[in-house]
Amino acid sequence: MDTSLLLAKFIGIFMTVVGVAIAKSPDYFRDLGKEYPNDKVGSYLGKLMALIIGILIVVTHNIWVMGWPVLITLFGWMSLIKGTALLIIPEHTHRFYGWLLERLNYRIVGAVYALIGLFLAWKGFF
Repeated sequence: MDTSLLLAKFIGIFMTVVGVAIAKSPDYFRDLGKEYPNDKVGSYLGKLMALIIGILIVVTHNIWVMGWPVLITLFGWMSLIKGTALLIIPEHTHRFYGWLLERLNYRIVGAVYALIGLFLAWKGFF
């Protein structure tokens, strides 16, 4: 199976489920985001997961084309950068995320996230 199709299926389903959850329960996810820096073990595992997923995607799918597969590459690079920043400069990234948490409309963010996920899943499965 083509790597782009496999990753489109995986990332598409993931983004769709997470996006719908965020749009459905915005207050829960805003509160979760505020508590994230205080949970040492949970936030450390989250940082490692972001880094590992980013590395895996960048190593297997660093494809810069004018087409939908570039969304997968961008997802990988964003995850790699996020995981790296959270591990190396956590105080600055937590401050930035705190600032962002107060300004986001979670319903819109969740809906956009889910739509991108549906698009990728559609490309992967059909």
